Amino acid sequence: MTYTTIIESFHQGHAIDSYKLFGAHFAYEAKEGVRFTVYAPNAKEVQIIGGFNGWDGENHLMERTTDTGVWSLFIPGLKEWETYKYRITSWDGKILDKSDPYAFYSETRPQTASKIVN
Repeated sequence: MTYTTIIESFHQGHAIDSYKLFGAHFAYEAKEGVRFTVYAPNAKEVQIIGGFNGWDGENHLMERTTDTGVWSLFIPGLKEWETYKYRITSWDGKILDKSDPYAFYSETRPQTASKIVN
């Protein structure tokens, strides 16, 4: 299934394999790293924050890849078990730190970050 087909299927409500697109996936894009993809249709801006960047996403701004609210970013050099969240800025200026709904692994309560797992 292609990227476009998965997104179309997701929006139609019957994408049983959307986990192949969304979440954090190890990838190779000229360097080894992780591709993050999230659905945030009402976001003005989305950043990746985590232990690898001191929970400061200024240098990890995601790009809106479709006009339907899909955001994506490749970060080279990340290792398995790194913690992360999405920092979402809404159009009214609210900032929300959210765990990944498509994460393959998460921290144990009371922590709430997602973990990169191959």
